[in-house]
Formats: sequence, structure tokens, C-alpha cells
Amino acid sequence: MSHMDVTNAHARRIDPVTVNDLRVMPEFAAVLRQHRLDSIEALFAAKSDTPLDKPGLDHWRARLRVTVRDDSGDSVFYIKRYENPPARAAREASRVGVKSIAGVEWHWIEQLSLAGIPSVQAVALGEAFDGSRETRSVLVTAAVPGESMESLAPKWRQGKRSSARRWLAPVANVVSKLHRSGYVHRDLYLCHIFLNETATQDAAIRLIDLQRMLRPKWNMKRWIVKDLAALNYSAPKEAVSTADRLRWLKCYLGKTRLDAEARRLVYRVVGKTQQIARHDARRRARLHPDHREGGAGR
Repeated sequence: MSHMDVTNAHARRIDPVTVNDLRVMPEFAAVLRQHRLDSIEALFAAKSDTPLDKPGLDHWRARLRVTVRDDSGDSVFYIKRYENPPARAAREASRVGVKSIAGVEWHWIEQLSLAGIPSVQAVALGEAFDGSRETRSVLVTAAVPGESMESLAPKWRQGKRSSARRWLAPVANVVSKLHRSGYVHRDLYLCHIFLNETATQDAAIRLIDLQRMLRPKWNMKRWIVKDLAALNYSAPKEAVSTADRLRWLKCYLGKTRLDAEARRLVYRVVGKTQQIARHDARRRARLHPDHREGGAGR
């Protein structure tokens, strides 16, 4: 992506400008205008250049990837659109203290930016209402450099675990900082952790898909266990050994050995991982009823 460098986009407040009915980060205003992506209507009319649908996605939500090209090169944007969301989704926005579903992730992008936790670069936010009811909202973010760690896992399966080990500490440091800052991701699977292997280790890791984030007021340990279990579940056994998982946990905890407190955490994470596995198996069975025991999603 050549229009702007977003690798150092954290640690600052979102300070947008108004472009038609959008709030836009100033460095993206010109490119959105140039390619006529500068209104809610235009963003809802945009076509995706890559299919991003997945089984079970609510009918009122859509995800797109849009690439624009000019003399400066390519810019890749991801667009999340919400139209007439149900009341349960509106309550989520209200809980966070924002007006729209798209505004939820915009809010969390800003919070992580202020905390110095690397995530995605906000581009634009659009919101439309009928009275107090949200009719449409849209979030635009810039493409994150690198690939998801889920997509990189196959090469780790092919006997290249040393490559995976190189990133144990950087991932542990980002997740630890997230939790120490009082936040939990609530969807912390490898597909939501991006790795730019060409960057320095300090700048290589980014968190994406922040829609379900939370800053718990109580019972923080429960949510931390859920995050760690999701990460543990999504790391394939063929690619990440038990020893590597324990190395990761020591990095995350900042400990050189697993003491009694750390071992208790291990037991809780293992238990929650098993619970996630059972839930995922039931979900896959619902989405793929013809592929029962042992076949769905494998």
C-alpha cells in the first residue's frame, strides 16, 4: 500500500475530518474523494474485489475488500457495512457508549491506539439514523501489512517450527499489553492476529477485528482465560508444540518458570480450550449438517 504508511499509526487519538456524511481520517480524505468512496451511499454501492462472506454471517452485515489504483500505486481498504441491525446489536453499541454498530469498532481502534497497542488503521466512519434507530453504518479500515497467523500456520506444519518460535515473544508481548491495559479481545484466534514477517519484531504484530472487544469492570481473569483459550485452540498441534505453548505462556506472564499460579492458569485455559472445541464442533455440525463426526470443517 503506497498512499500512506500505516505501520506507525498507533499511539494517537482518532481526529477525523468531515467529508460529506462521513468522518474520515485526514490522510485518507483525498483518496476517498478521488475514487468516489466519500459517502455512505457510495460505500454501500461499492463492490468487493475478493469474496469475504463466511457461513453464518448475519444477513444485515457485509464485509468487502476494495482496491483502488492510481499513479501512486494501490490502496486496499476493508469495508464493514451494517443495515437495519437488530435490537440486540444496537444494545451492544449502547453498552460501549457509541451510536452505531460500526462505531463500536471505531471506538476500540481509538482505544488501542491510545494505549499503544498495534491494531488496524481507521479510515472512515459513516452513520445514518431514523430518529434514534440506526438504519445504516459503515466502517472503513486500511489493509494491515502481512498475513494472518492462521494463514501462515501451514508452513509451520511443514517442519518449520523454528519460524513459529521466532514470533512467540512478540505475540505474547502484544497480548500481555492488551490485558495489562484492561482490555480483552473476545475473539482472539490466530486469524485475528496479523504478522508482517518483514518488519522488526516490535512492529510485526497487529490485532484485527475488534468488534467484540471489552473492558471488563469485574471478573477480568475469566475473560483473560477465554482469550488465551481461543488462541490456544486456534494454534494447530502440528505447528505449535506443547513446549512452545508453555514458552509462550512464560513470555506472556513475564516469568522464567511456571509457578503454582501459572499452573492454575494453565489448567483453566486447557479446560476452556476443550469447551471451545465442543462448541465449535456443534457450530460446524449446524452449518454443515451433512458432515457429521470428524468431517466438518477439516
